[in-house]
Amino acid sequence: MRGFEVVTARLDDGALVGYVHGVTLTPDRAWWASIADDLPADAKQAAEAGDVFWLRELMVLPKATNLGIGRRLHDVMVDGRPETWTTLTCIVANEPARSAYPRWGYEVVAARIKHAPESPVYDPMLLRPGRPGRPGRPGRLG
Repeated sequence: MRGFEVVTARLDDGALVGYVHGVTLTPDRAWWASIADDLPADAKQAAEAGDVFWLRELMVLPKATNLGIGRRLHDVMVDGRPETWTTLTCIVANEPARSAYPRWGYEVVAARIKHAPESPVYDPMLLRPGRPGRPGRPGRLG
């Protein structure tokens, strides 16, 4: 997919403990199109202009949680992207991620999404350009 990128986190011994990946969002993605009526006009325009990054997945192994790795992975990825907006869907029952994203500046922008009968329920979230407290552009994690 256009704009695909992955960032990984490794321990000093080289063991992989986390990653984040995503792509440039296209406005025809089914989940994005399904919430279009609830999206702010400027977010829709940004997607049409190719200015929204879709953070598809962020994972940290349980043995490496509560060390700030997830936040650093997120910030390195988002701050290094050419897009100025970021969006994601977060599984409602996925704590601590569900409470972390709002602390990182995300807002829930529409009604919850259920992609298929067997899928979990998601909150669609949006990170606007110029979020308060946005750190500088740290170096790549690996």
